Amino acid sequence: METIVIGHRNPDMDSICSAVAYAELKHMMGEENVRAARCGALNERITFVLEKFGVEQPDFVPDVTPRVENVMVHDFVSIRPDHSVGEALELMQQHRLRALPVVDKQGLFHGVLSEYKLLGIFLPSLKSADRARHVRASVANIARTFGGESLSGDLSQEEEDYALV
Repeated sequence: METIVIGHRNPDMDSICSAVAYAELKHMMGEENVRAARCGALNERITFVLEKFGVEQPDFVPDVTPRVENVMVHDFVSIRPDHSVGEALELMQQHRLRALPVVDKQGLFHGVLSEYKLLGIFLPSLKSADRARHVRASVANIARTFGGESLSGDLSQEEEDYALV
């Protein structure tokens, strides 16, 4: 990943010199992929000073508007569709997340599980209580969610509709 050091949109001498100096400091501190840049045109005075001291003009960067790719999280916490809601809640609490991407084994996105959606299931409004308290799950998944175990054999993996009471 590259770090671009810039001043402000209409650069003056201070802005250009600060960007050049800070980029050089970062290099001296062992950081790679750091370069000075500018967001506007240089005036004659700045060009003269840069040439006098043998400093290259910073690259021109016409647009510094942040893009999603600049601020997104690359190494994100996710959960698979076959995991239990309890496991999802644990992950969300552990990582202080309000939403959790749901991806399959290949990393293909399936959806998002949000606090808001979970709240609607576990604490529905009076108007939507009948609809919100129905889930599709397997007995094995329900047992895993609550940390339970079977005392009489294997639990069914087949999903069925259940009403939360």
